[in-house]
Amino acid sequence: MAADALDAQARGFAGSRIKIGRPQLAEGRERLSAGRATLGPRHEIMVDANQTFTLAEAFNLPVCPHLLMALHASLACAIPNAPWLKYNPQLNGITKTGLRIESGRACPAESPGLGIVWDWDAIEAAQIDGLSADLHQAG
Repeated sequence: MAADALDAQARGFAGSRIKIGRPQLAEGRERLSAGRATLGPRHEIMVDANQTFTLAEAFNLPVCPHLLMALHASLACAIPNAPWLKYNPQLNGITKTGLRIESGRACPAESPGLGIVWDWDAIEAAQIDGLSADLHQAG
C-alpha cells in the first residue's frame, strides 16, 4: 500500500485509496494511521470499505469508483458524491487506450461508449494453458 501511494503522490496524484473494512476495526485504524504517517498531511486519503453508491449518496458520503477507470471517470462526473477516481493500471496491458490523466486528474472519454478499446491480441497472449474464455470481439 505505501509504495503504491508514494508512487502516485510522486506522479502528482493528490490522493490515494486505502482499503479497510476487515472484521477487526483496529486493523483499519492501523492502516489509516500508517498511510497518514507515510503520505503526510497534504495528501488526501480515501477509504474503500465496499460501500454502495446508493448508501453513500443517501448519507452524502464521498465515493471513489475503481476498476474500469475509463468507465468510472464518466460515472464520477455524473454523480454528486464522487470527487475521486482510483487509478488502477492493471488493465493497461490488455487495452489499447488508457485513461487520460492531466495534472493528476482523470479525464473522461470524449467519444461515445465506455472509452475502452480492448487489445484482443494481448488478451489472447495472456491466456493460460488449460483455461479458456469465450471472447467475442465486437466489430
